[in-house]
This record gives sequence, C-alpha cells and structure tokens, in this order.
Amino acid sequence: MLFGQPPVAPLPDTLDFTGQTILVTGANTGLGYSIALTYLQRGASTLIIGVRSKSKGETAREELLSDPVVASRTVQPVIDICELDMVSEKSVAAFAGHVKANYPVLHVAILNAGVFTFAWDTAKETGRETTIQVNYVSTVLLGLLLLPHLKATSKTSESPARLTFIGSERALVPHFNAPETKPILDSLAIDPKAFDGQLRYAESKLLLASFIKAYSAGVDPAEVIVNNMCPGAVATNLARDAPWYFKPVIPLFYAIKGARTPEVGARLVVRAAATGKESHGQLLSNDKILRIPFTEGDSGRKFNERLRDETLRVFEKGGYRGI
Repeated sequence: MLFGQPPVAPLPDTLDFTGQTILVTGANTGLGYSIALTYLQRGASTLIIGVRSKSKGETAREELLSDPVVASRTVQPVIDICELDMVSEKSVAAFAGHVKANYPVLHVAILNAGVFTFAWDTAKETGRETTIQVNYVSTVLLGLLLLPHLKATSKTSESPARLTFIGSERALVPHFNAPETKPILDSLAIDPKAFDGQLRYAESKLLLASFIKAYSAGVDPAEVIVNNMCPGAVATNLARDAPWYFKPVIPLFYAIKGARTPEVGARLVVRAAATGKESHGQLLSNDKILRIPFTEGDSGRKFNERLRDETLRVFEKGGYRGI
C-alpha cells in the first residue's frame, strides 16, 4: 500500500507466555522495547535483552518493571540485560554463549536489532560494510548460535520453540547480479562514494530473507519454527543517523504511510512468532505470507542455496563450526 497500512487486530487473550524464557535484541527503545513489554504483560517469566549500552538497558529494565500490568504480577519477571554489539561477531558469540550458559531453556528469540545507515562505514573486525554486517551476517550468526538451545527447549516443552527475524518488505526492491566467480557478499563491496543507504538496507533484508528460506529447509518446524517478519512502517528512531537534509522527510513519510506506533508493531511481531508451521522459512507482513519473487522459482532457489552455503563457509572460516 502506497498510502496507509492495514489495521492491526489485537492479540487474542489466549496468547500467554507464562513460565517462558524470551530473548529480544535491540530492546531498550522503540519496537524492541514494545516487543519485550508485550511478552512481559503476557506472563513471560524471564526476559533476556541484548543491547549495545548496558546503562540504557538498565533504564529500560526499570521502565519495563514499572509498567502497571507488569508491576501487578504476583511473581515479578527476571530481566537480564546483556551487552550485544551486532557490529562485532565476537560480541555476538559471547552473547549467545552467555544465554546458553545461564539459561536452561529458551522458548522464543526475536532478533530485532538492526541499523539503517546513510554513510559508508565498515566493521573493524571483518572490514565488511556495517549494514550488511549487522542486518545480515551478525543477525544470521546469532540465530544459528541460538538454534541448538531452541531445539533442546522444544524437546523439554514438547512444542516448537520460535526464532523470528525482523525483516522488511524492502526486500522486494533489489535484485542481485552476482557472478559465480565472486562470492555474493564480496560483490557488495562497492565504491564508498556510490553508497546508497536506502538501497543497502533493502539489500540486507533481501539477503536475510533469502538465507532464512534456504536454511530453514533443513530445520524441523516441529522443533523450531523459523520465520521472518516485517512490522511495516513503525515510528521509531531507526533512521536517527539520517543527514540533516533528510530528517524533515521522515515525519512526512510516516504521515503518508500511517506509521504504526511501536506498541502496534509489536503486536504483529509477537503474533508472527506464535504463528504455526505454515510460516516456517517465510516472510510475514500484515499477518500474511509475503512472497519475494527474486527468491522464488528455480533461479531463486539456486541463489538462496548459494548464499546459504557461502555464508556458512564465512562462519566456518571465522571459527564458528557446526552451525
């Protein structure tokens, strides 16, 4: 829809997470915060929050616990604030290790942390462009590192665990022309002067959707339902690093699109993470499966599988084996 967005139905009263351990990245503000709050309001016993700034995370914890619904609970939830810098693969691995070492179960993981940059920058550890590093490589790495823990939880809970990535309809925009002679990720190393932040964001979300589609084919949805969801246009500070001349456009865009509040966007995310096996490997938008033509058909399947295999080799070279 060019103008406005479909209304979002309330979550059913029967959707309850009592006793569950939930993980949300990027949850100190905006959409991530509202996702975390929604789970707490619906009974989650343990909430693990991954944030870049631990002090900001502690502030978020105080605000979450002071919410009237959460504060009225007979048993207060445990909220663990953990440092997580998605630019750093070492930080991602340390965060996943902390979760596995300290929490015997993990029922739901929502990988929400992401960036929308307007200037070329690179990750110090890998030299990779920051948007691709954060929104694709590190996000996928974290999901794969958490997957064994989610699988183990499904066996004790006798129901599928959930791994939900925050994607975007912007994945519909780009198309890759990646010759077989060059790895797909290497083909994204462009001249910094030609950098287009909006296109690069869309490319990162297409890569994410493509990888999820291919990798999830090897994951049993009876153990873990892996999906990808777009919350639509949500009024957050994702574009906080926009140049001064672009910032006046953002409120106009939100007005034209009828941007959702973070609370409404969170409803879509929580519902997507509770959706059944039909969502496995798919991108959900407005509570429906959204097909991305570039990832469909024989050519799409070949690209998806090639991206999956190349990405797994990148992880293996980085010392992350068996994922």
